[in-house]
Amino acid sequence: MKRPLSSALLLLSGALCGAMLVGCGDDVGPAGGLCDAAELSDALAVAASGATVTVGPCEVRGSFTVPAGVTLTGASAASHLVALGGPALIVTPGVAAPTVSNLHITSAESTGLLAVGAGAVV
Repeated sequence: MKRPLSSALLLLSGALCGAMLVGCGDDVGPAGGLCDAAELSDALAVAASGATVTVGPCEVRGSFTVPAGVTLTGASAASHLVALGGPALIVTPGVAAPTVSNLHITSAESTGLLAVGAGAVV
């Protein structure tokens, strides 16, 4: 069953806080659950350079873009991104490089993580 990410703690990103936790709440158990991809997309869209977006212990399906200077990390071994018809993650370098860590990424395609632009390092 797909669970809305809004049931989890969500801290606003940017200059005031700089961190955001996206997850399925406390009721999903140690194996995690299936979460709503729209909330992760929204969190990444508003994240400013220097912000950290943390994916909780859940599976999120879709393709997501990590902006320049933003850190995307998993909260646990159950943090899992599953690509549906393309790369799971697209990183876009800029003045500050994006960072991706502690995430399990699965893709049926040959690319699970795609770095786009000059200076991109994977």
